[in-house]
Order: sequence, then structure tokens, then C-alpha cells
Amino acid sequence: MLTELPLMDVCFSIYGALWYADPTQMLPVIHNRLRPGGLLAFSVNGPRPSELPGRRVDNLTLTSGTRLPVVHYSYDADAWRRLLDEHGFADVEVLPVEGPEGSPYRTLVIRARRTGD
Repeated sequence: MLTELPLMDVCFSIYGALWYADPTQMLPVIHNRLRPGGLLAFSVNGPRPSELPGRRVDNLTLTSGTRLPVVHYSYDADAWRRLLDEHGFADVEVLPVEGPEGSPYRTLVIRARRTGD
């Protein structure tokens, strides 16, 4: 018999679900699993300079030389704020962390709280 799962106080992801799954599908699932006031904290890469936000496909090269496509989602800080707001999160904070000098990469560390019902 399947029982209902308990609600979570915290959900965090370090280059995980919110990096590799469509946030328009993942954020409602997370929202429904968090208690009101529950914390969502995650990190993702922001878009590279001159890159449009959204779904991306990069190639991962294995040691054998085989290249595999990898889908991920890349949004800037404002787009993440909008997505989180649209899916019932508030108190959104985004901390951009620059990569090493000369690197085109920027990590976004994001936290938000599930709004109360």
C-alpha cells in the first residue's frame, strides 16, 4: 500500500534537478512537496555571455571519445526570479558567483521560500 510522503522543510540541489530538468515542470513538484515557508536552495550556471536563456544541449565527451548530448536549462537571475514567483515561491535571493578570471561561466546560488497556503 502506497502511503502519502511527508512534506519537506528544505529542498536543495547543487547542479542537480533544477539544472537538468525543465523548471516549469520541476518547480511545481518541489512546491507541492515543501511545507509552507519551506526553503528551496539550489545552484545552476547562468547563461554564458551572449547566450539566450532556456533549454540547452551540450556535448559530454567520454574518455573513450564518445560524445553524448546533455540537456540543461540556463537562465539569468531575473528569469529565475520570475519562474520562482510564477510557481509560488517568495523571498527569492540570487547570489551570482563569478568563475575564475577569464572564464565565461557564472554560478547562480538561489534560495526561495514556498509561500503559505
